[in-house]
Amino acid sequence: MDLSRFKGMKILVVDDHEPIRRLIRSILKTVAVAHIREVGDGREAIKVLTDFAPDMALVDIRMKPMGGIEFVQMLRNSDGKDGLPRDLPIIMVTGVEDETAIMEALKSGADTVVTKPIMPKALLERMSIGLDNAEKRIAIASKAASD
Repeated sequence: MDLSRFKGMKILVVDDHEPIRRLIRSILKTVAVAHIREVGDGREAIKVLTDFAPDMALVDIRMKPMGGIEFVQMLRNSDGKDGLPRDLPIIMVTGVEDETAIMEALKSGADTVVTKPIMPKALLERMSIGLDNAEKRIAIASKAASD
């Protein structure tokens, strides 16, 4: 896995538990992520997207008032006129190893899923896979639009 691909990135961390955000931040700093913005739920994330413009988002699946599924669906269903980054690579973070929850996350448009407890190697691997999946998703959508 090429960790240099994360150097200089801007990453949005969306989780309602501050200790989880702190853990993710510490892992991201080890691979030279340039800017990390943390928020506590999907609504807060929507508010900061336009001024922060992240390269990727790590989003908890279960939060109040707006959870990860709703956040991802809002981005993926965006027409771009609202300033939301429709193609933002999104890694869904879940404490639930329930296959149904993981499938729900992927169906909503997440590029991959990482389960808690978060281990550094697993998070970085899922981030790399998420970036690859996002590139494929964008290429497929672009080809479909041109056909």
